[in-house]
Amino acid sequence: RRHRDAKDVALCCVRSSSPDETSETERSQGGYPNGFPHLSRILVVDDQAVNRTVAVAMLHRVLGSSAVIDTAVNGFEAISKVTARANTDELPYDCCLMDIAMPMCDGMEATGRIREWEKSRPDGARSYIVAVTAHASVDDAHDCISAGMDRHVAKPLDLARIRDLLARCEEAKIMRYSSLHPAALSSSVDEIKLSKRLELLERMEGSSETNGGGGEDQSI
Repeated sequence: RRHRDAKDVALCCVRSSSPDETSETERSQGGYPNGFPHLSRILVVDDQAVNRTVAVAMLHRVLGSSAVIDTAVNGFEAISKVTARANTDELPYDCCLMDIAMPMCDGMEATGRIREWEKSRPDGARSYIVAVTAHASVDDAHDCISAGMDRHVAKPLDLARIRDLLARCEEAKIMRYSSLHPAALSSSVDEIKLSKRLELLERMEGSSETNGGGGEDQSI
């Protein structure tokens, strides 16, 4: 019963966005079916089943059904899943959506442990970790960034915020890859049409400022 209720909530939240608006946005993101061709492995970490279900549904809506969206219920499970991928020679997660307030091991501690573990990786792989939390003050955002997270986003998530954080995640992934492989910079940037992605991001930010947004979303 509880699982069915969570799925119903997820469907209602995802369907609340305008289909026409979604299609137009996705079409403008470089001409790819999902708009983010280099993002296919996401980890959602949250101790609330409804939050996990909603996030997974929205991510599949944006990235497509073929994307690998895993979940974890606390920081310990998140650490286990991140490190297990390396132990089985699987590619690392492109992005982790990390809740902060969780029992046993919170998002701050989990991020710190993941960052320490990543230092030992010979390939220099580093997951993009986004704090997704109800604590939305400037101090909260600063604490998340100081703990090693790349971005801070206030709950509740919606499709617009999902697209925004994925756009920034993909940009960071390309820039990091290019710093490790300088010869691939021009081809990588051209391949995903980064300029169009940044143009879209600027339009989204402009719309947010016009609507009085701000103060909820911090990043480095």
